[in-house]
Amino acid sequence: GATTVSAFHIPTGERQVAVMNDTSYVPNDHNVGALLVRPDGRYLTVYAGHNADHLMRYRISEQPGDISAWSDEKTADVGARNTYSNVYRLGATGQTWNFHRGIGWNPNYMISDDEGETWRHGGRLLAYAGRPYVRYTSDNHYRIHFITTEGHPRDSNNSIYHGFIEHGHLFTSDGQHVGPLSTSDQSDYIPQHFTKVYTGDARNVAWTSDIRLDPYGHPY
Repeated sequence: GATTVSAFHIPTGERQVAVMNDTSYVPNDHNVGALLVRPDGRYLTVYAGHNADHLMRYRISEQPGDISAWSDEKTADVGARNTYSNVYRLGATGQTWNFHRGIGWNPNYMISDDEGETWRHGGRLLAYAGRPYVRYTSDNHYRIHFITTEGHPRDSNNSIYHGFIEHGHLFTSDGQHVGPLSTSDQSDYIPQHFTKVYTGDARNVAWTSDIRLDPYGHPY
């Protein structure tokens, strides 16, 4: 059940493991945290138990490029049981975002204006009864992309939808404006408001796996 950060030094084969939290959670793969390299080279890790409580937890390494020593664990209340941390920093604004499953069992986001030292609830990305499964990526400058299902594949004949966030607004794949990003615990948006990239049915039920950007910024 421990949440850890591990390092593997390729030239020498040296391995390190640093324990972030080994007392709060029952064993579950969803407890695994997200990692981000801050502009100063220090690591930020953000993690939460799988629907264990209302807290996201986070720590920052004391030295750049070194996982051997970390700040004490801090917490932020996200307003609901939560899991699945996804952390990105937008260079255009200097803000760090953590997308997670939170309020309504839906994707929500937290924002930090000080490189992950403190956090506040930003809003709710989607409001949908089907518990969407979302994957994210970013150009690390001003845009965050996401793909999402309607729900868990045992509950829904999922399709896959794509959209992106830019300057506080939501868009479809071709840049059509969907609306302003929610800044509250409610949202006007559902997966079907975005671009369908795969049509599911009872014999072809989809689930999100990963999304990345090519050298031109196009998602795949």
